[in-house]
Amino acid sequence: MAVVEINGKYYTLATGDDGKPHIQQSYVNRLSTPYRTQGLQVRSDDQSVNRYISPAFPLGIGWARAKRDSGRGVGGMLDSTCSTAFGPVTLSKREDSIHNITPDDFLVKSVNFKGYLWGVFEQEYVSSGGRGCTSRRMVVNDYATAAYPRYESFGAGGAMTNTLVAAVGLRLFDLVTHKNAMFCVGSGDFPSVQVSTATELVYAIGSSVDGATWVDASLTGWPDSTANRYLPTTVTRRNNSGVFDDMAKLLSFGNILLAALYRHPDATDGDGNIAVYSTTDSGANWDLDVLIPSGDGPKAFVDWYNLAGVRAPVLVTADGVYAISVADNTVELLYALDGDPNTGRWSTVGNDGSLYVGLGSGQILRLTI
Repeated sequence: MAVVEINGKYYTLATGDDGKPHIQQSYVNRLSTPYRTQGLQVRSDDQSVNRYISPAFPLGIGWARAKRDSGRGVGGMLDSTCSTAFGPVTLSKREDSIHNITPDDFLVKSVNFKGYLWGVFEQEYVSSGGRGCTSRRMVVNDYATAAYPRYESFGAGGAMTNTLVAAVGLRLFDLVTHKNAMFCVGSGDFPSVQVSTATELVYAIGSSVDGATWVDASLTGWPDSTANRYLPTTVTRRNNSGVFDDMAKLLSFGNILLAALYRHPDATDGDGNIAVYSTTDSGANWDLDVLIPSGDGPKAFVDWYNLAGVRAPVLVTADGVYAISVADNTVELLYALDGDPNTGRWSTVGNDGSLYVGLGSGQILRLTI
């Protein structure tokens, strides 16, 4: 008597005229209508798929199993017998102080720009000497007797600020590549010469086409006057190693560069809103698009979709996920979040086209349109 195990159950095989058990291949009836469950980490398109192949029966009772990776925008497997393997989603991380450069700085953000890995650094705050910010690229340098990759120092050539004023804080918050330049948003008058106790509370944005020379990109329409003091000194004068300050985010969206700035409620002119600005001419002219009330600053700014399935700038905050329309200055709530200050940070679009949002609880929420 021959016995096989299929899906945890044992079956006795019938015998033929020759007394040996016979196995016949046949199709398996479909067990359910294909359907999709939104927002889960499992694929539920077709409940009959896993009936075609039994791990305990290698020869199978249907077609052979295949495996492939899913690319961006791929829909459900429906009646396929393939098992879909999603690639990993890598979240960015905040770096601590970088040694082997002078002075020891904090790496805020790095991007791939014109063949090099570029990073922007801010010095540790010292009340007697202010804080400086610098851009550097990753190169192979000869240090002691060994050559290894490190960030080279441009000295004054890569400085975003040339004059440091005592008791003034200067901060950098985000860095992106847009068109033919890098753009960095921070606080104070960078990249101009003077930073004062009045302008350290104001957002600024600079651009660079070579990484070594930075120019002011916070021009017409940017909130750069002393009437727009949206940053408190508790943020601008804080050493930022291991501290998360979600104050400003940038997004390159086709021909448009967007900036999300948090008007901190503890700031002189702050009101607890996130203001989203956009420019189509690399900072020469800015438009205020929308205001989004929030208990915390912007956590992530990504290129994703609105509820109509059309690509749109999507802002993730601790309170919700919002799609922004630059054309008509409107915002729509895609998904409400719990308001935890750690929720939403470093949200990213996976290679399957879904938006992955980290929650303060430690779980990851997967959103699909």
